[in-house]
This record gives sequence, C-alpha cells and structure tokens, in this order.
Amino acid sequence: MSVSVTRGRVGRSPFSVICSPTGRCPSQGSSVPGLTGSDRIAGSCNLERPSWWTTTLQPPLEVLMIRPALGAAIALAALTLTPAMPAGALPDPASAQQSYMAQRAAVPEAKAAAVRTAVDMAPLARPTLRVPFRCNETWSGASRSGHSPSYYAIDFNYGSGTADLGKPVKTSASGTVMRSAYDAGGYGNYIEIAHGDGWRTLYAHLQSRAVGVGATVTDSTQIGRVGDTGNVTGPHLHYEQIKDGVVVAALFGASTWAVYPGPSSYSRGYDC
Repeated sequence: MSVSVTRGRVGRSPFSVICSPTGRCPSQGSSVPGLTGSDRIAGSCNLERPSWWTTTLQPPLEVLMIRPALGAAIALAALTLTPAMPAGALPDPASAQQSYMAQRAAVPEAKAAAVRTAVDMAPLARPTLRVPFRCNETWSGASRSGHSPSYYAIDFNYGSGTADLGKPVKTSASGTVMRSAYDAGGYGNYIEIAHGDGWRTLYAHLQSRAVGVGATVTDSTQIGRVGDTGNVTGPHLHYEQIKDGVVVAALFGASTWAVYPGPSSYSRGYDC
C-alpha cells in the first residue's frame, strides 16, 4: 500500500497522520472525522496518533469549532452581499427570479384579448372606480407604446418635476388588500386591492404604503403616497384596473373613459 506521512497541528494539538488514497485503516476501518481524501487516516494501524485521538475518535474542541465557525462566516458574507430594500419595504411574494410586473406582462395575448372583449360587451357590470386621488385635484394621465405591463396602465402626474412626490393616494373603491409589497424589478412599493367579481386595482411606485395584506379599505381610504420606487425615471403613480388578471382600459365613475395614449386630465368628484 502506498502511504505518506503528514505532520502538523490542529488547533493547539500536534499530530502525525499516515495517509493513502483510500483514507481507510485496513485493520480498524477508521478515518478521521471531518477530514476527506488524502487527509484521512489510512495505511497500517501502527500510527503515531495525535494526542487527542481516542477510541471514540473525538477531536478536541477547537477542531469541532472549525465547521460551525466556517458556516457562520459564509452566512455573514451572504447577508453582506445581499442588496438592501428601502426602509420599511416588505419582500414581494412573487417569484424571486421574476418581478411581479414582469409576471403581469407575461399574460398570454389570447387570454388578454378575450377578457377585454367580455368587459367591453358588459360595461354596466364594471364596479364604480374613482380617480385615485383627493377631490379638487387635477392630474394628468398618460400611457405609451411598450408601457409595462400593459398599454392600458396609466401613469399619473401632478404639476411638473417632483410636485407630486409624497401626495396622498386614495382607493378607487372599497375592497380588500391582496398585495402590499416591494417589487424591486418593476413596481417598487405597490398595493393591489380586490373589489369583487375578479376586479382589482393596482397602485405602484409608491413612496410609502399605509395598508397591509388583508386590510379592508373604504371608498376613500388613503393607502399611500406618490413616490419613485422601483423601475422609474421620476415620481408618478402607476395605476391599473384589472379584470381576471388582465389590465383593461380604465373607466372612472360611470362615463369617464381613460384616453389612450393621452395625456388627458382627470379629477375626482365623489367619495372624497
């Protein structure tokens, strides 16, 4: 059998180890716990064993501490390298590999067309949804080709520059909060509210969120403030009216249809 002798220290304990490729002691079938490959006890059993080597094959405390300490160091490094979310943000329950906005954009076109056709044929079945701001405020809303996740989403701005940053955002109608999270790859801080019969509204890029999942909101609850979180170039409110998972052309009140691509002016006159 080909063997080699390695001498050194483990912690404060000197040792001599006779090694071979098999790593086994032929007469005792023993190996050093925690060591692998050519670092394992092998060869004949007439070994010059380390001072801590006993019949129970237990290494000293400093040896037992090597693996836990290494594991802790790896965990700390992982935490250090993980990008931090904004203060107060909660992780998005959507897939870690794809943002919620990207998932929404991936709705099959055939499904989207079928849902929009059904909605257009029954306008009176829609819930009454208000402009998502306080009364007596006039907001400019617009869309564009390639707008994610849908051309029928609306970006609202108030004034110019950062004039809308921090302005209150209100619910379009009463309902239940289904999502309140941070979507790093798209929506940023966003809230999604269910209004019944497959209808939802979504409010994104918020500076802050004032309601959590499961909360019941009224027709005029303030749910957050306009911000610039997520994938944006400046502050605004990204807004969607959704039916069965598909963004549809927005209708405010009973007769104010959103103008696409816009811009057009919108204001709220009820449920202030």
